Amino acid sequence: MPSFSVKLSEIVVSKFGSSINAWVIEASVFNGPFAVYKDFISSVNQYGEPGSYNPIGFPASISTASLLSNCIEEV
Repeated sequence: MPSFSVKLSEIVVSKFGSSINAWVIEASVFNGPFAVYKDFISSVNQYGEPGSYNPIGFPASISTASLLSNCIEEV
């Protein structure tokens, strides 16, 4: 059985056509229907709610830049 991300990317491609590139970023945690991305906000409780955010070192920006860089390498 294909993983959730594989199935979701197949659905996206089926809607927009095979000439597109689709990336699905899997969340580290799900809180019901909500995805929690700990790379962007590292201080979350068991439900994925942010406890605090420390902008020192720009963790969300670094995670976003790394994600985009990896996508570009794949193309």
